[in-house]
Amino acid sequence: MLRNIHHSLKANGALVIETLGKERLARVWQNTICTDLADGSSMFQRHQIRDDWTRVHSEWILVKDGRSRNFCFEHTVYSGRELKDRLLTCGFEHVQLFGDLQGSSYGLEPLRLIAVARKSAQ
Repeated sequence: MLRNIHHSLKANGALVIETLGKERLARVWQNTICTDLADGSSMFQRHQIRDDWTRVHSEWILVKDGRSRNFCFEHTVYSGRELKDRLLTCGFEHVQLFGDLQGSSYGLEPLRLIAVARKSAQ
């Protein structure tokens, strides 16, 4: 996908990715989260780390009026270094990482993982 985005961008184009980085995820991890929603329903979220901290499997269970619906999905999680390396490998240049949308440095306790990657002028 990153190669396709790089190919689709005009010269000097930029890609911005905003996600939860692996560093933050490890600090705030909870196996299960239960949330009562405004409409009276409840959302149960169960998470599992898979493949040596490269993937997260999530099951969301929505309970309302005595009925439940399940939603399962899985996604890849990246550290700042892993995401930067992938962007550089796909041809992006001048990759910068930030810890929030205000441009804070990606330090020891980032809130988010923001990557800004540029396609070269050629």
